[in-house]
Amino acid sequence: MSLNPDSFQAYLKPGTVQNSRGNVVVLDPSGQRAQVREPFSVSRSLDPRESAGVVTGLGPVSDSSQLSRVRIDLTGAQVAR
Repeated sequence: MSLNPDSFQAYLKPGTVQNSRGNVVVLDPSGQRAQVREPFSVSRSLDPRESAGVVTGLGPVSDSSQLSRVRIDLTGAQVAR
């Protein structure tokens, strides 16, 4: 599942999550997966619309338009209690 804030809410009610896991994906100019970076995890709790930084190993980026080809695929998370 791609973490797109607009479609993400269609599947889950807003709530706090923890132990989020995912992959950083780099797309080629045609939109196909060109590279998948090492998986990442964020153990702390995240409230709705809150963000967390992850080290991607990408960069430096010389043209900010290249960032549109970087995607986060969320592979799992737990509902925080």
